[in-house]
Amino acid sequence: MDQIVKEEVPPVETDTKANPDNVVVLGKRKNNPYTVENMRKAFSEVSSRARLADNASVVKTSHLYIRILPKDWAEYDALEADTNLTLYNIPLDYEILKQGSIYHDPSIPADKPTWQYTTIPVGYVLPNGIKYELISECYIPELDKTMTQISASARLSANGKSFTDVLLDKAMVLSDNEGDTLKVPTGNARVAWQPRGRVMCLDTRLNQMIGLQGVKITVRRWIFVKIRDAVTDADGRYSFEDFNRPVNYSCVFETDKFDIRSGTWGQVKFDGPKSSSPWDLNFWANDLNRFYCDVFRGAYTYNHGDNGGLKRPDLYYKLKYAAHDKNKNKQGVNYGNWTYHEINPNILVYRFSDNGAYESDEVFSTTCHETCHSTHWQVMNAGLVQFSQVCTFISESWPVAVEWYLTSIEYRKRGIANYGTPEYENLTNRLLANGDREPASYPLDRAHQDWIKDSPFFSNDYTPIFIDLVDNVNQSTLFFNRPIDNVSGYTLPSIESNFLKKVYCNSSLSEQLKLNKPNGVSDAQIDQLMSFY
Repeated sequence: MDQIVKEEVPPVETDTKANPDNVVVLGKRKNNPYTVENMRKAFSEVSSRARLADNASVVKTSHLYIRILPKDWAEYDALEADTNLTLYNIPLDYEILKQGSIYHDPSIPADKPTWQYTTIPVGYVLPNGIKYELISECYIPELDKTMTQISASARLSANGKSFTDVLLDKAMVLSDNEGDTLKVPTGNARVAWQPRGRVMCLDTRLNQMIGLQGVKITVRRWIFVKIRDAVTDADGRYSFEDFNRPVNYSCVFETDKFDIRSGTWGQVKFDGPKSSSPWDLNFWANDLNRFYCDVFRGAYTYNHGDNGGLKRPDLYYKLKYAAHDKNKNKQGVNYGNWTYHEINPNILVYRFSDNGAYESDEVFSTTCHETCHSTHWQVMNAGLVQFSQVCTFISESWPVAVEWYLTSIEYRKRGIANYGTPEYENLTNRLLANGDREPASYPLDRAHQDWIKDSPFFSNDYTPIFIDLVDNVNQSTLFFNRPIDNVSGYTLPSIESNFLKKVYCNSSLSEQLKLNKPNGVSDAQIDQLMSFY
């Protein structure tokens, strides 16, 4: 571990040139009440009132408030993986004037990790070579067993506060933080309060706000990081046990299975206010934040939510979803990188097409599609050689069906009863300059029963073949020159669990379909359907 260098944190300026609406704006730096110097002064003043000896040795350095500068993103990922560390990319002793998801110290190059702020116990050993600086030596009486014993025997009964409460109050007053003192109850007033709230986001397909399930809410007090955390429920609601002082809220887009990055690197995280009131976080605009929410929703559904019985990713590490605020003439890509030590993102999802920002269901669907490549790799015995032998027709048509399946589940239960069926037609953002209609929401629009081979609008690899096996629609009766599909009765979960690992291209798919055909389906019907592809 590098030698500690005690250095004052310089004034921090916010770079508002990029995505100014999403940038955290910091206010003034506040005096840290937990410094050893401040706590000793407070202890000296209140100990006499409690008829205790003014023993300054009771107050000693218990924690170090530091900032860490990872040298690269590999080092950043290693720090993030340390479950004993809770990192913040904003200093913990500054006011937050405007909450957001982006903050980068202007003294650090934009392509490098910014300073990370945290508090560690004395004696905690960081990995060798980690560059960090000491901001202040601190004493946290709430974590000191000696102070707990003193507090139990030296109550200040004037208002029912414990010695620790009085000590903290005095430390807050001495550091000009009177707003953090413990309020005295009057009458039947309740001093304790419950941090709680709701996280909601705009769904542009539904044109309404919905609860965001699964995001992590953390609360802290000053440099006393991550006191507790909670996870939002299906309505986006969360709550904590009682507190009696203000807390700082944060919302983190991660679970134990995945995290969402703001681009190639960096965690999507919203640092909120210090408050003694509930915190509601509403992503109501059709903007970058909404995009982050939709990527999270797709990842959460596949990893934790209603995935219709499909296999979940199980890679022994978190999947890394890079949510890119750009147009790459593609909706997403799965780069693989399926090794424990890989620091690059596994999955990229893009916000824009040539015709504007993708709608919520399109982002959700793309996230499911790209996640499916990871589970498909697992099905193929998690073998790169075996997976590489799967032809593109299968390796892309399978995720096409999975994204249709999961997105249809999501939006049908949210009220669009015909979502992903031939009756569902969506023209949003898809009228071309020459007046032609470009297919929308692939493969969701009309469940793409109007897919046609060698069409300029469709790839011969991204096909609805697996959708054909599941649904009971014969698209040849709806549109000219489409597959004759008299096959139905298969399910995607059964295909995945029973024979997908034996499917490499058209011929092996046809073989496995015949070996595993449901009642009422003949080999001739399978041949008739497969002949179109």
